[in-house]
Formats: sequence, C-alpha cells, structure tokens
Amino acid sequence: MTERTILDGQEFFARRRLWLVVVAVAMLAACADEFPCDPDQMHVDGVCFAIESPAPTADANPAFAHFGDVCATDDECELPTSFCVKQPGETSGYCTGVGCLTEPAVCPADWSCTDLSVFAAGLPSICGAP
Repeated sequence: MTERTILDGQEFFARRRLWLVVVAVAMLAACADEFPCDPDQMHVDGVCFAIESPAPTADANPAFAHFGDVCATDDECELPTSFCVKQPGETSGYCTGVGCLTEPAVCPADWSCTDLSVFAAGLPSICGAP
C-alpha cells in the first residue's frame, strides 16, 4: 500500500484548479459577442463609441418629430421619417425623410436635401442632417 502525502493532495488540487481555469477561459471565449456594442454605438478598433445623431429639430414642430432618431433599419424609423441613413460599413445611423427633391417641405428648415440616386440607381432623395 502506498502512503499518500500532503504533497499528493496539493498536486491534485493544483491540476483541478488549472482545469477549471482552462474551462472558464474557453467558456468566456465562446461567449464573445460578434457585435459587442449597444445598437446606438459603433465598434472601432475594439472600442464602442456613441453615435452622434443630429439634434432633432422637432421641439416646436411635430411634423419633424423623429428626424435624427438612432436606427439600424428603415423599419425602426417612425413617421414622418421612413429612411435610415447609415455611413458605409456602419450598423446604425439616423432616421430622416425622403422625397425632398420633389417636395422640399419634407425636410426641416436647417436640413439639406441630398439625392442618393447619384450614388446608386433607385435610392431616394433624403434630408441630410445639419
């Protein structure tokens, strides 16, 4: 019969702790989020930054209530806005109105009209934030 020593017990617990650390690190790596930022943030070089949305101009005029709201898709834009403007490669942007070339009153006074069809056929004219 072999005699067990205190050292044998320490080696057992040291191996067990090492195994637990390896398992914990593997679990953390498996849970890493592909999009680590909140929907109203952008991810650049491992850091989440708040997206600066233009200040809404709706304080006095409810006709422009949701201009400048943060969005990821057109469906998130509430009327009177219907288009989510995003910079290329970004996952979120801001809501705006469309059709300003034919109806300039679609845009708030300090917003500009931009015809996106010059970049890609079929895109609308939109109100650009100040």
